Amino acid sequence: QHIVCPLHRWTYDLNGQLLGAPHFEKNPCLHLENQRLSDWQGLLFKATQPATKSKSLQIADTLKQLGCKQDFDFTGYYFDQAVVDHYDFNWKTFIEVYLEDYHVGPFHPGLNQFVDCGELNWEFGEHYS
Repeated sequence: QHIVCPLHRWTYDLNGQLLGAPHFEKNPCLHLENQRLSDWQGLLFKATQPATKSKSLQIADTLKQLGCKQDFDFTGYYFDQAVVDHYDFNWKTFIEVYLEDYHVGPFHPGLNQFVDCGELNWEFGEHYS
């Protein structure tokens, strides 16, 4: 068995040793480090202290401040597939347009039926936005 990044397709053995990295002529030797993890609603976060109940609660306490936390409960979800598409554009411009709400109504009328951009709420915290 292997660990495969669904986005970049880098492949590791179960000990974190890099086996292959597409688009690299030589192996870049970037092995995975062993890290303690903390689980919140099915999402994994790197723990900076030993994985204890109190550290997990700190992450949960921070994230429970999200007004949309109910939309981020991935408990019981499993990775199904990755689809990689290649496009010829500047990714920074794409993200800027993606995060800009004014174009949704005129350019995406179908999406505008589900999303009211006037009601969007951007939240900012010390460790999230």
